[in-house]
Amino acid sequence: MSLYYFHFRQGRSYTPDKVGSEFASVEDAYLEAVRTAQDMWRELLIVCEDPLLCSFEVRDGEGNELFNLPFVEVLDACRGNEPAP
Repeated sequence: MSLYYFHFRQGRSYTPDKVGSEFASVEDAYLEAVRTAQDMWRELLIVCEDPLLCSFEVRDGEGNELFNLPFVEVLDACRGNEPAP
């Protein structure tokens, strides 16, 4: 298990993850980032904040950036599931 940090960006605002979470692989960390973005989407809309301005910057225990997940990818994934006409 490795430690991954999900730093949160919202526009110009940056909130570092000081605790981190353990996952077996970077793929598992990515799937959790997607699930968390999906969960946060509704909450952001409730408080009138734009989820399209948000992203997770995921880093490993040494501070290396592994990937960036813009929340817009959650919306794009839903658009990809539209039935064909």
